[in-house]
Amino acid sequence: MVQASAYQLILDRKIGEYTLPDGWSIVAAGNRESDRGVVFRMASPLANRFVHLSMDVSVDDWITWAMSSNIDSSIVAFIRYRPDALFNFNTQNEEKSFATPRTWEYVNEVLASKPDDDLLLPMIGGAIGEELAASFLGFRAVANSLPDIDEVLEGTSTEVPTDTSSLHILCTALTMRITEGSSGNEINNLLGYTLNLPGEFAVMIVQDLRQRNIELDYLKNWPLWMKNFNKLLH
Repeated sequence: MVQASAYQLILDRKIGEYTLPDGWSIVAAGNRESDRGVVFRMASPLANRFVHLSMDVSVDDWITWAMSSNIDSSIVAFIRYRPDALFNFNTQNEEKSFATPRTWEYVNEVLASKPDDDLLLPMIGGAIGEELAASFLGFRAVANSLPDIDEVLEGTSTEVPTDTSSLHILCTALTMRITEGSSGNEINNLLGYTLNLPGEFAVMIVQDLRQRNIELDYLKNWPLWMKNFNKLLH
């Protein structure tokens, strides 16, 4: 009965004496029937009044959003390291907690609240599942052994981690420290530092900066960077 009341609204943009204003669009969102998310099958006459589009999770889009929303850099780095961890919903899994873009934002709020160390695993596990929470916290633990970000941007540190997880966290943290207000000297020092990194990580940093419209062409280290890594740019 509720669905039937929407037939005229969807097709004719009015219901009874009420007409939708010009410029308004009707958009409906819902879970798939296969998701077992308290979904009722849409009646055929109502379904025929819509254009149906299936939405997928995009890791790249989420990372762009996360970096502009000050999501903890260790979370962004972990998703880069394990793209499969952004969304791991499985209808066959009976666990109440699982990872989605929404629950990773909960993890960010947990970290921001600075709980006691012994509460981190149960709290984060309560958001994304215990197994994934353990993997994330293990990944995050290497952050303590990273070079000092300020020293890198000041040009006084050339220390480069050797393991992949550390490189992911470091590169994400470095790019998130660069803003429109950063000095040309800091950005140039960052470019100089990337010359010591494996190519994929040097390119990742530059692509992040470009995506945020950070100018690089005028920097002293840019010609050398291009000479070293230009072939790796997409």
